[in-house]
Amino acid sequence: MSSGDVRTEIRRRYAAAARVVLGGLGPTWSSTPSPDPLSLFLEEGPTFGSCHYSAAELATIPAAAVRASLGCGSPTTGAPLAAGQIVLDIGCGGGIDSILAAKMVEPDGLVIGLDISAEMVELARRNAAAALTRNAFFVTGLMEELPIANQLTDVVIGNSAINLSTAKERTLSELFRVLAPGGRLHIVDLVADDSLSPADRMARVVDTNATAGLFSVSEYDNALRNANFSEVSIAPHHEVADRVMAAQVTAIRA
Repeated sequence: MSSGDVRTEIRRRYAAAARVVLGGLGPTWSSTPSPDPLSLFLEEGPTFGSCHYSAAELATIPAAAVRASLGCGSPTTGAPLAAGQIVLDIGCGGGIDSILAAKMVEPDGLVIGLDISAEMVELARRNAAAALTRNAFFVTGLMEELPIANQLTDVVIGNSAINLSTAKERTLSELFRVLAPGGRLHIVDLVADDSLSPADRMARVVDTNATAGLFSVSEYDNALRNANFSEVSIAPHHEVADRVMAAQVTAIRA
């Protein structure tokens, strides 16, 4: 598929997942059970979704945001978030990480959640309203062309998002652009072991939903440094498929 076709497929899939949740929303929508959207992508298991959040965190999040969680970790865990900061959440989905981050930067900070799917953005807005989160805002857009001013943000978070970019190097350059000097990248993402060939990685698309392909650990490290990030760290923490890991990825714009 061309990069445009890949992007269209990603948008379609995540829009479908959002509609599964939105379609079940009635007057008590924040607690109405609905089919698990994760089943649209992967077999259920302990590698993706809300299993990465603590019970205390989940207790503060609308059920619709929890059910729409399709990530591979928790980017706010250990994140350098503090009151007054501006945070960008790339690939925000149904808003679970944006809502958690918004609580961490209150009262004067704010979170901007960005997603390729207008349906996911609508779901995130509803979830934030249900959580009484007034400092999180959501926009439809592309990671490769962020509608964000230069050096606006203090921290960028993301949850299994950059692996969905069709132009990963450009995305990392965009993240560098929107971070203020001293700003931090603090994401969780899927990475391939260096032993996997590009063909082997593509063979794992079905198991990982990494429709746009995967960086190897070394490629990710090099791409971050080529985008002028410093203090780069890529720390795998659990395997999601054979030699494909979820990893904590951190870096600084010096």
